[in-house]
Amino acid sequence: IDHLNENRRSDVQTEDIKQVVDEIIENPLPQMIFSWNALGDLEKFGLSVIAELGREDSAPVSASDIMQYAKRENLGYRLDANELSKCLENLFHHDVLVKEGKGDTYRFKMDLWRLWVTRMHSIWQVIDEMERVEEGVPRRGLRTASEGRRGWRYAIVAAVVVAVVVTAAAVRLRMRGGEAPPAEAPVTAALDLKTAPPGANVFVDDKWIGMSPLNGARVPVEGKVLRIELAGHRTVTDTLTLEEDELEQLSYDLIEFAGALEISSTPSGALVYVDGVNTGLTTPAVIGQVSANMPHRVELDLAGHQRGVIDGIRVAEDSTIALSHIFVRLGGALSITSRPPGARVDLDGEYVGETPCIVAGVAYGRHELTIAKPGFGGYTRTIEVSKPNEEIGATLDELPPGTIVFSVEPYAALSIDGRSIRDDVTYHEIELPPGTYSIELKHPQLGTYSEQVVLKSGESVTIRHRFAD
Repeated sequence: IDHLNENRRSDVQTEDIKQVVDEIIENPLPQMIFSWNALGDLEKFGLSVIAELGREDSAPVSASDIMQYAKRENLGYRLDANELSKCLENLFHHDVLVKEGKGDTYRFKMDLWRLWVTRMHSIWQVIDEMERVEEGVPRRGLRTASEGRRGWRYAIVAAVVVAVVVTAAAVRLRMRGGEAPPAEAPVTAALDLKTAPPGANVFVDDKWIGMSPLNGARVPVEGKVLRIELAGHRTVTDTLTLEEDELEQLSYDLIEFAGALEISSTPSGALVYVDGVNTGLTTPAVIGQVSANMPHRVELDLAGHQRGVIDGIRVAEDSTIALSHIFVRLGGALSITSRPPGARVDLDGEYVGETPCIVAGVAYGRHELTIAKPGFGGYTRTIEVSKPNEEIGATLDELPPGTIVFSVEPYAALSIDGRSIRDDVTYHEIELPPGTYSIELKHPQLGTYSEQVVLKSGESVTIRHRFAD
């Protein structure tokens, strides 16, 4: 998109893709460089061979293919089959490789990575990088072969060095007429060095000294530049000032590559766990100093909702990953009974049935429950649903009746809610439970009169009606 914007175009051509890919390979994204530097030697070795084998044929590659290539090309290293298989499986779980066939062959998940590794990190470049570090640096799954590329290369170098030394010694003997003086022992100092975390490679003037912690390591006093390297952490460089036969004690806290997580949820207010640890924060939240060297598991806990889990989260150095989660409410069945039965049930203001009834799928949490029956006291409660089957029972108290008094002229037939009471009412009193009633007065010649009456407990309502002649 940036490329098209620069060229003020909106159509994409094949040549555009090629040009952008070439630019990315020549100027890789920081995430690509970081991801590569975080890999171990065996991982770099394996990826470089897979890229090399895929240069002509993009067929998937097995651990056996990599070992055969290393032997055929005399790369100078022997590979441990088990460690190599673990390495490839780890790269698969980190989304660098994908599996093919029956699951024992691999290829790059993103071909852009293969192109970049082929051009910028070939197998020979990887080997040269490893050879800059002296023998003795531990490498999981890799060990130097007794013959092959490294064998003949070191043999030639050794021969040249021996020849130079012998020639120089002969010249000095000839000039002095005697034996060569003994070589002077290097002037050294002792070095104690600790790192947090331990296990870092320590170099002085690019010479590997050992792995931290060091105790009394002998270091030439002319050494000036200290370098400490640990995968997944920032490289430390420092200037040394050493005195002959003195003990120098140093300690360093290594800064881990880290990013941040920005976490939100709907609804908000969920408690946030990262890798099983309660952060004490609730959504929305920003979690800083999240290791960039491993995948992470984020869990969100909100009462009454299904627990949210986001797994396999990886952050890049000095970057922020935004995560969001929409919760699903948990629910159960609510069984409601009343004494007497036949009462109306409303849940959160909505009619759900008459007692006895079962309301399915009620979300966990608080709800407003109302149970009502004419002539009985109402039942209104705030209830908490917290398990698959909740039971609510209500006892409704019967209310004292009210009285309706009728005064009719000349007379009429009385009906209440469609039920005939009397045919010749002139004056009549009747007690009824509290409620709303439909009253009808009917005269055979003078017509009909109707009215709705709201009767309250203990109260009296009078209805007076006179039919016109």
